[in-house]
Amino acid sequence: MPEISEVKITSEFVTRKNRNRKIVDVEYLSSNKLKEIENINVIGKTLSATSRGKEMKLLFDNEPVVITLGMSGGFKNFETPSDNSNKYWKHSHIRFKMDDGNYFNWCDIRRF
Repeated sequence: MPEISEVKITSEFVTRKNRNRKIVDVEYLSSNKLKEIENINVIGKTLSATSRGKEMKLLFDNEPVVITLGMSGGFKNFETPSDNSNKYWKHSHIRFKMDDGNYFNWCDIRRF
């Protein structure tokens, strides 16, 4: 379980990386454990985050979703779609395609 400081650093990373980007497409893998995000229309929205102790609040244009990072979860930014040799791309549960062509993924290798 990540500590409070790790959740804060991750939330700052999410906000910083997506400050001037909008989501243009999203792909949910069947292993996705963050089902509450699937109920939101995220296309065309910006993504930011704030930390709430050991939880993180994701904001899709101020529409909040509270998540936990699990044992090994986090967000990764990919400049181009990756082949299957990248372990983070392979273990991505949600793949957000951003308007600059990059992918911002929710990854959890251990799937907790």
